Amino acid sequence: EKEITGLYRFDLTGNKRLEQVRDLFVFGCCVGLRFSDYSTIKPENIVRIEQDEFIKLTTQKTKETVIIPCNPIVQEIFKKYSTNSNRLPNAISNQKFNEYIKDACKLCGLDETGRLSTDMEKKLYGCVTSHTARRSFATTYYLQGFPTLDLMKITGHRTERAFLRYIKVSKLTTAQRLSEHMKKRNWDVILGTLKVAG
Repeated sequence: EKEITGLYRFDLTGNKRLEQVRDLFVFGCCVGLRFSDYSTIKPENIVRIEQDEFIKLTTQKTKETVIIPCNPIVQEIFKKYSTNSNRLPNAISNQKFNEYIKDACKLCGLDETGRLSTDMEKKLYGCVTSHTARRSFATTYYLQGFPTLDLMKITGHRTERAFLRYIKVSKLTTAQRLSEHMKKRNWDVILGTLKVAG
């Protein structure tokens, strides 16, 4: 989440092409759709329900209807591109998008290594593609504890097995999450119970 926010806040006003690709990528990170869906949002896919705006569409691949809330970053992007009919940057081909998003991430300094299990020396910016946005969405909300079955209704996954393939959690992150969970336990009660039982 910090990396996505940092990428979004990085000043790319000197390079409109990279700025627009970055903004569309961040939009993808916020909505969890496939590139084929988030790059082709139409004005009618942006709906207002009471006070809030949502993305509502039928996904191209699975034909699942999804409804996704528009968070404050999405609202900022809508405002920035308000002169476009769909309030988003103009889409380009997936191939060009993947090339340019790597350039944007490199400029932003996303050069950590060790994130790709098949190539531990590869820099982070070299791993980023249009599909990374979808994986980032799923992983971010999964780590925040949002229920998997509810997330699947947003991403349009039909099976939990398929959804869980999207989750990218390192061993260190897993250990840190367990450590935080352990800190929340009432160890005095647990240890007191053990002493009484012993």
